[in-house]
Amino acid sequence: MNHGDPAQGALALLFLNVFAEQMGLPVPSYPALLVAGSLASLTVGDAGYLMVVWLIAMIACELADSIWYGVGRRYGHWSMAQVCRVSLEPDTCIRKNRNLYTRVGPKLLIVAKIIPGLGALSTLMAGATRTRYLTFLLFDGIGSALWVSSGLVLGIIFQRAILATLRWLETYLIQGIFIIAAALFLFIVWKVWRRHRVLKQSRLIPRVDIDELLEMQAGAPDLRIVDVREPSVVEHTIPGAIPIPLDAPVGRAMPETSAETPIVVFCACPNEVSAALVALRLQAAGYHNTYALLGGFDAWQDSVGTSVPMLDPNALPHNRR
Repeated sequence: MNHGDPAQGALALLFLNVFAEQMGLPVPSYPALLVAGSLASLTVGDAGYLMVVWLIAMIACELADSIWYGVGRRYGHWSMAQVCRVSLEPDTCIRKNRNLYTRVGPKLLIVAKIIPGLGALSTLMAGATRTRYLTFLLFDGIGSALWVSSGLVLGIIFQRAILATLRWLETYLIQGIFIIAAALFLFIVWKVWRRHRVLKQSRLIPRVDIDELLEMQAGAPDLRIVDVREPSVVEHTIPGAIPIPLDAPVGRAMPETSAETPIVVFCACPNEVSAALVALRLQAAGYHNTYALLGGFDAWQDSVGTSVPMLDPNALPHNRR
């Protein structure tokens, strides 16, 4: 079959669509893969054109992912903070993705594209953690191949339904756009409501600034300072801080601590949300004199600057088995 300019234009649009989504723009490209698979399979035996479609989508994926990898390698975890600023959940964006990549490693890239919001951040993490580029290409290539292939194969399998949907859209294009826009709007509203609820909960915890923390250190020798940042991705902490992972049982992590002992929890997240959520759990466990550090570790570094190497939580006596 001779594929002329329309087919070449369709390939160019597919490349731009896939590349734009992998770069983080809100332009879903999986539907385009489904349609491409359906249309490419219309001509029986035209496997060559289907392979061209597959290669075009793969190149778009690998190009965009390599750019994110380079940004992460050059700018480190700072780049993740900048990307997460535009997230609907910036308070947990960095922590969740750092923790996930730390636990799974480069193998996470195999499934990153099928988990919403993880694609660009996982490639950034690969660069920020200095994963070898060839290792990155291997696992990212496997993940991209699975993602692209699944879209094309599903397009072939459900060809009739997809083509019927395209014909319906030709007739009811305005209604289809309205339905998609309404669904997207409801999703954003739900996300914003969830974030508002978390922020409202976090405001129940009183904040102390750096000067107040220094006064507490001088006047309360039994003061406990709790660091809820992920220990595996940070190197330094406030002197005397106890590292407690965000999902750790807080009761076991606070041995020989009375209910009236002052506790200051800090993180490195917007609005001190992670610190406040742990502080809420500490209060629920009976530690009533609990606060969150305003500005977190960044504020401490800017004001005091003194830090010590982060301890391994598993090496602490109360965490040993």
